[in-house]
Amino acid sequence: MLENLFANFDFHPEMFIHNLKYMGLGMLCILIVMMVIILITMLLNKATAAIAAKKAEKDAENE
Repeated sequence: MLENLFANFDFHPEMFIHNLKYMGLGMLCILIVMMVIILITMLLNKATAAIAAKKAEKDAENE
């Protein structure tokens, strides 16, 4: 049964070198997406920190 399952698969080790380009591009895209997420998070933290500081200052004045 397993022989029939793997009958259509051929092993070509030289294709590994050819596929390194696609693996590298995939890893580069993952890195770019991670960097975008980190940058958006940093920008949101800075934006909300300014708002939180103003709110804390306003609350301190009201007390």
